[in-house]
Amino acid sequence: MLSVTGDSMASTLHDGDLVMIDQRRRDIRNRRVYALIDSDGAARVKRLDLVPGQLLILTSDNPAHATEIRQGDELARLHILGEVVWSAHAWGH
Repeated sequence: MLSVTGDSMASTLHDGDLVMIDQRRRDIRNRRVYALIDSDGAARVKRLDLVPGQLLILTSDNPAHATEIRQGDELARLHILGEVVWSAHAWGH
């Protein structure tokens, strides 16, 4: 379980939402939401698309956040924690 911070995945996930990560689901299925440790060591939740052997596209559901690309050394340092399989939203906080 992880707590979401920030608005990059709104309207799917919101700041403070709780997400459950299935750590058995590390093989990327395009357009699904995953938790990951990015190449800079930061924990992130993003929608992923993999171009095998070339690059990984990290997309936010909030259009105010730019799409990101990881390839080469950055891709090699990235670690997929697992697929987000459940979320909970706290109302009125």
